[in-house]
Amino acid sequence: DIQPRLFDWKEEEKGNNIFGFIAQELEKVMPTAVNSEGKVKAINVTSIVSVLVHSVQELKQELDLIKNG
Repeated sequence: DIQPRLFDWKEEEKGNNIFGFIAQELEKVMPTAVNSEGKVKAINVTSIVSVLVHSVQELKQELDLIKNG
């Protein structure tokens, strides 16, 4: 599962109390959504949004089927 997290960046100038995902955790579930450049990992947010939109569409179809019997 993908778990949203509240975290502080190691580099203070990037901010604290940030909602997001931990790349190392996300990589286990969606490896193609994480890019690695040396020791630095970056999340490809577009990949996550695409999966979320598809999931919402599937849930809507299921809900429509339940509503319409």
